[in-house]
Amino acid sequence: YYLALDVSEPPLDDPHLREALSLAVDREQLVAMLGRGEIAAWGLLPPAVVAGPSAAYEWRTLDRPARERRAREALAAATARGPLPPIELTYDAGDVHRQVAVAVRAMWQEVLGIEVTLRQLEWKAFLDLRADRDSWQVMRFAWAGDYDDAGTFTGLFVSGGENNLPGYADPRYDDLLRRAAAEADPAVRAALLADAERLLLAAYPVVPLYFMTAKHLVAPRVQGFRPNALDRQPSRWLRLEPLSPRSGSSAAARCGSGDAAS
Repeated sequence: YYLALDVSEPPLDDPHLREALSLAVDREQLVAMLGRGEIAAWGLLPPAVVAGPSAAYEWRTLDRPARERRAREALAAATARGPLPPIELTYDAGDVHRQVAVAVRAMWQEVLGIEVTLRQLEWKAFLDLRADRDSWQVMRFAWAGDYDDAGTFTGLFVSGGENNLPGYADPRYDDLLRRAAAEADPAVRAALLADAERLLLAAYPVVPLYFMTAKHLVAPRVQGFRPNALDRQPSRWLRLEPLSPRSGSSAAARCGSGDAAS
């Protein structure tokens, strides 16, 4: 779950401003507010994705006051060329999306003192607007991987890509992805993709907010359930351990009294 920043025109064509916006977001506070088990995102790749090592913001280990000081320093570098106009954050209708937008606006205003306006759209209008980068500045979006591999995330931001919302373009990034695609050694490929992710994060075209998680209530007698990045559980691997005679009698008694059973 991330915010895309339009890097093609002012004011977000300034990497200092984009850095300030990312630093000012308290991801731990955000996921605590949502309270749904999300994981704060300091990079592009979810932790369970297959690919080996990935990158992360080097400032992730700083405490909140230190991150806020660095955010204000980055903002000062951005405003050296003139005052900032209001920034607009566009999101689609939905309770969670509004919660996130309101929280991010509050953090940007509190830490950076910038004016932020919110624009909510219905889903179809929101999707139609994505490709028209002239019509938005900051847009919330999310991506669920098509397959369990880093490439389904790093590939989003190849130059000219259909899903490259911010319009990020760097020949070095594209070259790293091409080399990774042609690499047969998994360790070398993982290192190339980590380098690409590191390059992307340093340019701040997106503000990663959190990784979504799957939630399941699994009975102890269900065997073969294995958590995985795609959250796919083929039924052929699942089985039920037989009930003990005592629990079987209890279940039969409950069914006989009119309870539903499956």
